[in-house]
Amino acid sequence: MEIISYQNIELEKLNNVKNKFFSIVSHDLRGPIHSLKALFGMYRSGILNDEELGILLVKLEETVYNTASFLDNLLEWSKSQLGGMVAKPIEINLNEVIVHNIQLMESAAKLKSIKVENNVANNLTVFADLNMVHVVIRNLLSNAIKFCSKGDEITFGANTANNLVICSVSDNGPGISDLDKENLFNLTHQPGTGTSGEKGHHIGLVLCRDMMLQNNGYLNVESRLGEGTTFYVTLPTQS
Repeated sequence: MEIISYQNIELEKLNNVKNKFFSIVSHDLRGPIHSLKALFGMYRSGILNDEELGILLVKLEETVYNTASFLDNLLEWSKSQLGGMVAKPIEINLNEVIVHNIQLMESAAKLKSIKVENNVANNLTVFADLNMVHVVIRNLLSNAIKFCSKGDEITFGANTANNLVICSVSDNGPGISDLDKENLFNLTHQPGTGTSGEKGHHIGLVLCRDMMLQNNGYLNVESRLGEGTTFYVTLPTQS
C-alpha cells in the first residue's frame, strides 16, 4: 500500500507538471507564432511590400528573441521537474560569468540606454553548476532590462559570509508590487509587460529558484514600488 501511495503521489506530480507545461505553452507561444504567420500571409498576398516587411520584421525581432529565451527556460524547468537536470558543481569565477552575460545582453541594454555596472571582485569564486549559474545570471539581467525604463541603471555586487557568496542584482526601476512578490516564484500569477511592451514570464524565476536549490543556494528578492528591485543569489564557496 505504501508503494502504491508513493506511486500515485509521483504520478500526480508528473501530471501537474504536464498540465502547467501545456498551459504555459498554449498561452505564451501561440501569440508570437500567430503574429509571424499573419505577417508572412500578408506579404504573400501582396498587402505588404519588401520594405514594409523589413520594418515589421525588425519590430518582431525582440519578440522572437524573448520567445526563444522563454522556450529555453520552459524546457529546462520541465526537465528539472521530471528529474532530468542534475547539478554538476565546480569552482566558478563569478565575475567571468557576469561579464559574459552582460556582453550577451549588451544590445538589449543599449536599446533602452540602460547602464549595467559590474562591481563583483575578479577573484570571487562559487562552487556550483556552471551552466545553471549562467542561466540564473542571464535571467535576472534580462528581467531587469525588460522592466527598467530608459536611462535606468543595473548593478551587480557581491559579498561573502560564512562560506557563502551573496551576489546582488539591483536596479532603480519601477519595483514590484506586493501581489507580484507573493507569486514571483510560482506559476499562479501572470506578471505585467515590460516598459517597452516585452512579455513578462514567471517561468524564468521559477527555474532560477529551482536551480539555486539544486546547488545548495537561495534566491531572494527585495523590492518596493517606485524604489527599484534587488535579487540576491546566494551560493556556497566550497563543496
